Order: sequence, then C-alpha cells, then structure tokens
Amino acid sequence: MDVDLSTDLAHLPELIDIVAEGRADLAIGSRLLPGSQTTRGWKRELLSRGYNWLLHRALGLRVADAQCGFKALSHRAAQALLPQVADTGFFFDTELLVLAQRQGWRIAELPVRWVDDPDSRVRLLRTIRQDLRGVWRLWR
Repeated sequence: MDVDLSTDLAHLPELIDIVAEGRADLAIGSRLLPGSQTTRGWKRELLSRGYNWLLHRALGLRVADAQCGFKALSHRAAQALLPQVADTGFFFDTELLVLAQRQGWRIAELPVRWVDDPDSRVRLLRTIRQDLRGVWRLWR
C-alpha cells in the first residue's frame, strides 16, 4: 500500500481474503470502479483516467486502475512475478499487472475509499515521462 495511507485500511481484510481464499492470485484496490469513493483534484483525476485509458489501448490491460497502491499477491504469484518487474519507481504497479495478465494470473479488483494526500511529493511531469517510457518498453 502507499506509504501515505491514502487507501482506507478498512479494506485491508477484504483485499487479503480475496487472495487467501484463492479467489484470485492478485487483489488490487481501485479508485475507478463503481462503488469507489475518491477524493482528489480534477487534474489528478483526469491524469489517472487518461493513463488507464492508454494502458487499455496500448497494452490491453484489463483492470480499471493500474496505479492504486493497494495490492495483495499470493506467495506463488509474488515469487513468480516480482523478479520479473524491472521498474523500481511508480511504474512498478503497472508493470506488475501487465506481466500478471500476460502470464494468466487471476486479478481481482475491489472498489476502495481513497483520499489524496495534499502533501504529496509526487512530481507529476517526471512521473508521467517515466510512465510513458515504461509503457513504450512493455509495448515493444
């Protein structure tokens, strides 16, 4: 999960149960599913929706929200996938999900309550550039 705890921790038991009960190999929180409650500015909302649209189009990713930092993986999935993820920055989430989908791992999404940290240290332009490089790398 994100270090700033933007996702409501009340969702943690459900996230873990999805994996522990074998309903999916990866469980991810989503800020963009019906039932999600998201508090953030219009700029971040627009960028997030645009980025996820790009992922659907360019990489065929079939999740609503690739970058919500609220994820659980089974031990098997973690052992198989984590060594393959090259990115150590914000693109990590996307790369993990693209690899998981390409390899046939089961991914479940759940709507979450998420509140943007007003003191966020994310540098948007730099992050966008790095993410686009990552998309290009996975697309090739």
